[in-house]
Amino acid sequence: MDPTPRITAGALATFLMTMVFGTGRWTVGSFFGIEIVETSSVFYKIKVTQKLDQTVCNGVYLTMETIVERYIPIVPGVPRGTCSR
Repeated sequence: MDPTPRITAGALATFLMTMVFGTGRWTVGSFFGIEIVETSSVFYKIKVTQKLDQTVCNGVYLTMETIVERYIPIVPGVPRGTCSR
């Protein structure tokens, strides 16, 4: 199962909570997530904007893509592609 939607939803919820309980002045924020796959970590960076937050709250689709960056570190001695994701 692809964890990207769940991690993106968590980043969006964090952005919203920061807007409500934090400074409330953000227009964009970068949020980070980590997933453990087998014996290695996968790191995520999600850029969340007010536009994304507003479209989700209004129940409509965003006209532009949400970029989720994924980094899988190279581990010495472990061949690439052996990870299930």
